[in-house]
Amino acid sequence: EFNPKLIGFATGDSWSHQSASQFNVAESASMSRDMPYMAVNLVNRMKSDLRVNINKHWK
Repeated sequence: EFNPKLIGFATGDSWSHQSASQFNVAESASMSRDMPYMAVNLVNRMKSDLRVNINKHWK
């Protein structure tokens, strides 16, 4: 069972550039060389999301 306070999960079927994907930045058929881009994209999404306090929630 998931934590009810969990945020950032995809709210439906979507491409990674659509808002419903939230923190799901993974792309099908991506390769390991794409991971740095996806990691930067994920961090940027987390920093811009008002529900996330990077300094409090991440160590």
